[in-house]
Order: sequence, then C-alpha cells, then structure tokens
Amino acid sequence: MDMVHVIDFFKGTGQIQSITTCTDSVSQIQSLLPACQRITVDASDTQPEIKKCYVANNALLWKTGMPVTVNVLQIAADGIGECVIGNIPSGASVTWPDGQTDEVTDGEVRFSVDLPGTYTLVFEAVEYLRKEVTIEALAPTES
Repeated sequence: MDMVHVIDFFKGTGQIQSITTCTDSVSQIQSLLPACQRITVDASDTQPEIKKCYVANNALLWKTGMPVTVNVLQIAADGIGECVIGNIPSGASVTWPDGQTDEVTDGEVRFSVDLPGTYTLVFEAVEYLRKEVTIEALAPTES
C-alpha cells in the first residue's frame, strides 16, 4: 500500500491541526474534528512539520518568511522613542511582551516603553513562518 500524509486543518484558515503518516486505506476515515477538514498527500521521505505548512485549495503548501520591516531595534526607554514594525500581512496577529495578542488591521504596529529591557513581539499568520522581533529599550542618558 502507498503511504500518505493525512492532514487535518481548519477550513477557514488552512491552519494545520495534525499530520499523520499512514497507509492510503487508513486515509479514507472521516475527520473526527467537526471544525476541521482532511486531505491526503503523497508521503515523501520525511513528514512535513506542522509549523512550516498550511493548506490552501486542498493542497499542502510551505509557509514563507513574514515580510515585516523594522525601522530600529533599539529605542530609548522614555515612553517617546518607538519602533515601527510595518509591512505586516493582513490578518496577522501580534503577541506583545505582556502576552496580549491583537490582530493587526492596518499593516503596522508601534512599540514604545518607559522601562529599560529587552522586549520581544511575535507575529503570526497562517501563510507565514512565525516572526519574532526583539527590541532593546535603553535607559535614557542625561545631557
């Protein structure tokens, strides 16, 4: 029997929930997850990694790098200096250093802080690899 990858994914987003390698006859079983859909693809030497793939038009696709731009990676920790992260794909989410997650609706986020430290923002979208942007906030110097 031929080996296949059985891929369960969310219909609306293409986000993969699980990938199982099995024989072709097993792939005929209906999905047990009501919010998911199932496809099968020919198995290769290695199983695709869930975090690096998504499904669109009933095809398994590899995610690409998220095309974000960052104006600076160091800012003054004065509540005024800011890092502008742009070119964020529509529908992407940003997880802020405090753990709050928001959907990015206009392709850009701005980050400023008044405490020195290192802060990481995480950007995720189904079609793209996860992107982390680390910003260093430096204590302001007195003149």
